[in-house]
Amino acid sequence: MSTENVSAGSGKYPKLDLIIRILKAINSSAQRTEALEETLSIIKEATGMEATGIRLRDGFDYPYYVTKGFPGYFVEAERFLCSYNGMGRLLKDESGNPVLECMCGNVIKSRTDPSLPFFTSFGSFWTNSTTKLLATTSEKERQARTRNRCNGEGYESVALIPLRSRDTIIGLLQLNDKRTDMFTPDLVRYFEDLGNAIGLVFAQKQMETELRHVNEYQKERMRELNCLYSLSSLIGPDASEESAMDSLFSSIARIIPEIWEHHGAAHVKISIFDREYVSDDFIETPTGESLPILLRGDQAGTLCIFFDFRENPAMISRRLDEKRYFLNLLLSRISSLAEIILVEKELRKSRDEMERRVEDRTSELRKANEALEDALAEKMMLIREVNHRVKNNLFILQGILELQTAHMEEGPARQIIKDLDNKVHSISMLHEVLYRSVEQGRINAQTYITSILSFLEESWTAENSIIRISCRIPPRLLLEVDKVLPVGLIINEAATNAFKYAFAGREEGEIIVSLAPEDSGYLLRIADDGIGMPEIPDISRAPSLGLKLIHALTIQLKGELSISREGGTSVTVRFP
Repeated sequence: MSTENVSAGSGKYPKLDLIIRILKAINSSAQRTEALEETLSIIKEATGMEATGIRLRDGFDYPYYVTKGFPGYFVEAERFLCSYNGMGRLLKDESGNPVLECMCGNVIKSRTDPSLPFFTSFGSFWTNSTTKLLATTSEKERQARTRNRCNGEGYESVALIPLRSRDTIIGLLQLNDKRTDMFTPDLVRYFEDLGNAIGLVFAQKQMETELRHVNEYQKERMRELNCLYSLSSLIGPDASEESAMDSLFSSIARIIPEIWEHHGAAHVKISIFDREYVSDDFIETPTGESLPILLRGDQAGTLCIFFDFRENPAMISRRLDEKRYFLNLLLSRISSLAEIILVEKELRKSRDEMERRVEDRTSELRKANEALEDALAEKMMLIREVNHRVKNNLFILQGILELQTAHMEEGPARQIIKDLDNKVHSISMLHEVLYRSVEQGRINAQTYITSILSFLEESWTAENSIIRISCRIPPRLLLEVDKVLPVGLIINEAATNAFKYAFAGREEGEIIVSLAPEDSGYLLRIADDGIGMPEIPDISRAPSLGLKLIHALTIQLKGELSISREGGTSVTVRFP
């Protein structure tokens, strides 16, 4: 760029010096508005232009950002470029882009034709006489409908210079003067160079500002995430305990102020479950906001945030609005936590009530069991006494029968009394076992049956004969009392028949008695290796009293009776 002076009207100034002053002003200003106002002041002072302005993008539009020298009513009338219909709705072109009116819209949207004398190849518009321009051109040549407010206000010399950041137009520099012939092609090119410089610097500052905002945003979110993490780490399995709950909500009240950069200016009070929890150095100021803590659709408490009274209400409102989403999320977490605490309390109450009921029921059952045990002990004592008395009476009867047989000669009558003695002995042995048994309801089958067989063997074996009796019964087999007596009598009858008839004319023989559990019940077998029993078609009609008794006892056991005659006699009874 040339360092020679550029003149506008009567003003003269060095090109390079003006750009340096403007760039210094932009870089030294922290606020964009302040930098732009300083830029316009320098341009206006150096060029002697009556009015200057800068438009910058704001959403869809490019309103005046700063102006110097324009009347207020003019600025208000020309502030916006977007066009609206009679319903107040934004007008858009065929591509869906907002329609920007007037010559400013042409320059910003690059609707320029450099073949026309009032447009440049850079995309600028300039004229030294708006009156002459309007008189000698059509709207088609001017690329769009123009409002003509500049001409109506008396501005003859007008230049509209795009502010570019590389290939993007970010705004527009406007220079107006009521005098004619204020511009030259060289001066317009200089302003275009100036527009490039301003656009680049402002784009850079805009990027720095956006980056700073991004960093601030990230810091804000990081503080919020740290806050949520801290809240999550506070929740433990004993959160519903009174001491743990107090510690938890006190910690929450201390943590929440940390979400603001200057959290010392924020004070928090949480009111919930009829208790209050406050942040460190808590101060309740007139400025702040109270937010409801909801629990199951109803308000269960409040989260109150107070700010240092030195801050103005607008700043406090902004602080709250910035954190509105986070505060709603925080309230949701606190509500969830309150729900957990409430559920834990209800569960603990239900558990305590259940334990109390179980304890009461257990105590009742214990007392009932003790009463039952006492009654059972009395019953067992009575049963033992009954068994003892019955056993003694049976032994007396057995003694009488034995005395009777001792004075009788051999014959049918003596045999009948002897059989009766054996039956009485079987029954008395049962009562003897019951009397000595600890478990009165069940009898050891081996002990009982062995005693019966021993007595029979002693009673029936002659001095010169050897009849062996084998007992094959599991040692721990227990039978109910109502089963063991019929079983004993069946064994007594079958074994007695074997002793009496199976070994006629023989000095040796064997009787095998077995009892064992099966899938569906028990299997009882009394077998001998004697001469075998005559075939009997119908056992229920057998002539022998012993077989009839065995058949009747099998029915009492709800069992099945079968008799085999191969290799001796085998009496088999299956019962459940």
